[in-house]
Amino acid sequence: DWLRELLGAADGDAEIRHRIVLLHAPLYTSYDDHAPTASFGALVPLLEEHDVDFVFNGHNHTYERTVPSRADDAADDGVVYIS
Repeated sequence: DWLRELLGAADGDAEIRHRIVLLHAPLYTSYDDHAPTASFGALVPLLEEHDVDFVFNGHNHTYERTVPSRADDAADDGVVYIS
């Protein structure tokens, strides 16, 4: 709820150019030792709904990133996930 509230406030602020979210566990990963976070189903639609630009996370200690994506498909206006 708090994230939805913060992102909603950012939506109404014309001075905010980029929305960046920091997470501990990744939403997307190809790393075998740690699966994506269990919050995937709740967070991905929320991040897309509020036009988040970048999601950074750690946890796996590897470097991966996605192309901009929406609903698991490449999209020029999508979210880039970086771990």
